[in-house]
Amino acid sequence: MEQFLRFERYGEIRSFRHSIEILVIQPVPILLKYLQLTWLICVHVLKFVTAVDVNGQNEIDSGGNVVNLNDSNFETTVLNSGDKWLVEFFSPYCRKCKKFKPQWNQAAAKLKDKIKVSKNFRINHLQFKFGALDVIANPGMAKKFIIRALPTIKYFDSGSSADDAVNYDGGMASTDIVQWVLDKIDRRRSEL
Repeated sequence: MEQFLRFERYGEIRSFRHSIEILVIQPVPILLKYLQLTWLICVHVLKFVTAVDVNGQNEIDSGGNVVNLNDSNFETTVLNSGDKWLVEFFSPYCRKCKKFKPQWNQAAAKLKDKIKVSKNFRINHLQFKFGALDVIANPGMAKKFIIRALPTIKYFDSGSSADDAVNYDGGMASTDIVQWVLDKIDRRRSEL
């Protein structure tokens, strides 16, 4: 005598006198595998789309104040330029990075044409540049600088090497970034 127990989600169980046979017709796990595969394809397509520079420009949407960096132009643009750089390592998928982006752009705009008057009334233009590097599209530099958290900001002094990068340890408001930069420059001048 066969008795049938029907389970809508996992198939049906047939019980016999001495054994139990389970028919595996599990539609839910098959659907999950399909969704996982679809999700993986979407992620890879998004990685490709974000890696392509559509306009062919080196600047991102901050009025030209923040230079968009990548693995191929990082060394020539930052390390070999002779300028002081503050570089943000970010991900376009990171919520904190998205929230921080307006502050970063404001700080770059505030320091773009900043001049500093020294004690002997000499006017010095700050040659200070801001950059942004997408760690998803450019994993080489993220690995080189051991980026463990996002967003990460590193300071590169003029004429410094990759090993001399200094981690930014200030606040995340634009005023904090500007003050940190000015303090860094003052500290550097007092050492000379």
